Amino acid sequence: MTRDERPYYYRLRGVVLGPFSVEQMRQKAATAQLGSRTEVSRDSVTWGRGADFSEIFDRQPVRQEPRWYYAVDGTQQGPVDLDVLRGHVAGRVLAADDYVLREGGDQWVAVSAVPELAVCVPQRPPMADTPPPHPQPTVVTIVPSDPPPTNGMAVAGFVCSLLGFVTVITWPVGLVLSVVALNSANRANRGLAVAGAIIGAVFTSFLILCIVAIVVIVTNGTRLF
Repeated sequence: MTRDERPYYYRLRGVVLGPFSVEQMRQKAATAQLGSRTEVSRDSVTWGRGADFSEIFDRQPVRQEPRWYYAVDGTQQGPVDLDVLRGHVAGRVLAADDYVLREGGDQWVAVSAVPELAVCVPQRPPMADTPPPHPQPTVVTIVPSDPPPTNGMAVAGFVCSLLGFVTVITWPVGLVLSVVALNSANRANRGLAVAGAIIGAVFTSFLILCIVAIVVIVTNGTRLF
């Protein structure tokens, strides 16, 4: 097989396609499947640009693919081929909202607005639906109210003062307990303590007078005899 009879191969995005005849290669060049910068080979080992193969492109004008500028961090870069720009988009060097400019153009556009680049934008994985948090039950803490304050000494003094009408001897006890309750720091049942102290004092005094009278009578009566 002579050199002219050898088939042609071309490489597109790392994929080797072929073999093809020279007529097939011319047809692909005419339909823009091949460009002047497309890698072409006769043996799939040694590669060159399509423009180097005059037998493919000598019958039609070489189609020049536009080149592109892009901006990274506010700095203009380029120009680069469209394939390079696609790689930047796929590799997240450029985001969908970054801007690019076609060579010879006068207006910057977003990557997402260029169909050839928008298809290369990596898709974000869908976020898993997060179920709404279950409402936490409201814990109501019931604090028992303190019982009304009381003064046992005052209550006991009042009761003993009342019992003095039955037993007599409890009047002094009621008086003492009521006085102690009045002098304590516990101010509860103060009314009962006052009442117990008055009753105890009055009738204890009455009891003392009675005892003194009896002693005087007994003493004088003994002397009379």
